[in-house]
Amino acid sequence: MADGRRERTALLLTDYLEYCAREPRTPARAPSTPEAAVLRCVAAQIQEDNSHFSYYRGFRGDRVELVARMAQELLADDQGPSWGRVASLLTFAGTLLERPPPGTWGPREKEGISRNCRLLVASLCVQFSGLHRTWLVAHGGWVPCSCQISSNSWVLLLLGIESGENVCLPRGSLPGKRRAHRRTEIC
Repeated sequence: MADGRRERTALLLTDYLEYCAREPRTPARAPSTPEAAVLRCVAAQIQEDNSHFSYYRGFRGDRVELVARMAQELLADDQGPSWGRVASLLTFAGTLLERPPPGTWGPREKEGISRNCRLLVASLCVQFSGLHRTWLVAHGGWVPCSCQISSNSWVLLLLGIESGENVCLPRGSLPGKRRAHRRTEIC
């Protein structure tokens, strides 16, 4: 029997990580789901707010092992997962897959990124469809874009959207509060 939650998680992770792993200056494919569109936007904001992530672009070590260690640090403490930690982990994984400018890596390194992308999807699916499935279910799962988010929602504060936009993001809360800022377009 098919596991819808695992399939949805795999689709979201595949969309985001392939988006990150694409060749530089290659146009991005449209997001495959509303959640994927929001994850891309949230991840861009996390990268902007955490410039130290950029040091990991073009990482040549074991990406899968590094993400596994990061997941253990972020998700296994006394407080457990939160949407902020989940988004940070996925952003970090995506950053590791970002390719350097053309001409700096050969075919072998490019194949390594593609392989790592598949392995990271599988590994993170185990995290969110296995180890943290109960938490994911308790927090609404990867919520489809079927509801209007209220103007005081933490999602709107995170994205800097003023009000009334249809936005999808997993339900839950982020640690701390962010200050909203004006943005003329949605990611």
